[in-house]
Amino acid sequence: LLAYAEMILIVSGFLDLSIGSVLALAGVLAVSTYKGTQSMLLALLVGGNLEFLMNNLDSMDLPVVISLILIGYVALIGLYLAIAYVSSAVRYGRARKRLREYVVKLRSLYRMK
Repeated sequence: LLAYAEMILIVSGFLDLSIGSVLALAGVLAVSTYKGTQSMLLALLVGGNLEFLMNNLDSMDLPVVISLILIGYVALIGLYLAIAYVSSAVRYGRARKRLREYVVKLRSLYRMK
């Protein structure tokens, strides 16, 4: 698809090689998104919206964008940590309860001798 779009541009006389680099970047990001998430919809969104990002890169307030990305990243890591802690605590409690039951049964078997 990317090569077809580039061919249409070249044949129509709009020989712009910068488009090829944007298409290549869009393709790489779309494929890596698909490989990472197995979501074709998300990969198409990433590949399709890359042109918007490239066109508006100069007008963006990059320190604000970078700080928002970092804040979102830290928030997601915090959420993941909380979920992992709760999950581990629940699993540990269940394992501890099963171990107590096992010890009680083991002691009863030992007394049967």
